[in-house]
Amino acid sequence: MISEEYVKEFGELLRELRLQHGYSLNELSEKIGIYAGYLYRLEENRTHSPSVTLVVRLANFFDIDPNIMIRAVLESGQRRKINERENNVEKR
Repeated sequence: MISEEYVKEFGELLRELRLQHGYSLNELSEKIGIYAGYLYRLEENRTHSPSVTLVVRLANFFDIDPNIMIRAVLESGQRRKINERENNVEKR
């Protein structure tokens, strides 16, 4: 069950949903119609935010409220900005 108390980053949420439903990266990529490598980068938060279309498609596929996934995308962006700021301060 996905808790709304703690807002997860998108990659963490995506991995959790994929594993809860018993899909490998390759299986999910075939069902959703995107590359497994892209899914991997999303799960690892190694790419910029996915499109709204993809987020809604994934939410519908996993039968969850799209707003939960959208909040996770926003959380990932916020954490990325914080990390970038911290890295810039450390470099000075």
